[in-house]
Amino acid sequence: MKRKISLLSFIVMMLLNSAFLFSQQPFESYKKSFGSSLKKSTGIQMEEYEIIHEEDDNAEVFMKGGRGIFKLYIRRAAGRTHKFVFSILVDMQNKIRDIQILEYPSDYGIGATNKKWLSKFKGKTPGELIYKSNVDAVSGSTISANSIVNVINNLPQTKPD
Repeated sequence: MKRKISLLSFIVMMLLNSAFLFSQQPFESYKKSFGSSLKKSTGIQMEEYEIIHEEDDNAEVFMKGGRGIFKLYIRRAAGRTHKFVFSILVDMQNKIRDIQILEYPSDYGIGATNKKWLSKFKGKTPGELIYKSNVDAVSGSTISANSIVNVINNLPQTKPD
């Protein structure tokens, strides 16, 4: 009986967590946190932006910063027992400039949030990533790391100028 109650509690908690994560539009709810992180990690300050597409758990934003024009994607991906949210900054040559984990509500697969591992995506091209080949494996984070790679590979391609 205790096991059934705890499983039910877990399911209810996950549903509430998912609803809370995306109760606001994704870009506006995360704009402040990734704006300051972008400036710190890449030196890019968000000066102007235009939201191209936004729905419950995804956003695409054209961003003009002091160092050029970029496309920022906010995506939701699946971990082992949870969903998490991350952002990908791609330049107009279709190279990844930055990746940030915005929400990670679990201890499972926490290695996928490691900044050193995420920094290895910089300079790579979406659509050409292969987990355990040109993207290093992350111990204990196979599902979350694979999810990140798959989401990035399925981003719309930015055409070089």
